[in-house]
Amino acid sequence: MLNQYEDAKLMLQQAREQFEGVGDRQGAAHCLCSLGKFDHKEGHLIEAKAKFEKAKEGFEAIQMLPWAAHCIDRLQQINDTLPVAEENQAQSEEVGSL
Repeated sequence: MLNQYEDAKLMLQQAREQFEGVGDRQGAAHCLCSLGKFDHKEGHLIEAKAKFEKAKEGFEAIQMLPWAAHCIDRLQQINDTLPVAEENQAQSEEVGSL
């Protein structure tokens, strides 16, 4: 199953590059949003945040405001969990150094 996720992420990254290459900002933004969902699900919050921010900017640039709002919602979810995740990581590092 994990391999399928990796394959899907690779395909999305390639699709994003293709969309950007032909100037399809909507397609590129959708790919970024999906890649952000993968990162979020895998616990890569900083990476997910960056992808959702870039996707939001892309959607706003082409006036796709409902999709921009979706990205804002995802960013809020990440911002709500990011301090907790950072605190847990700091505690783990602290325990590991003992």
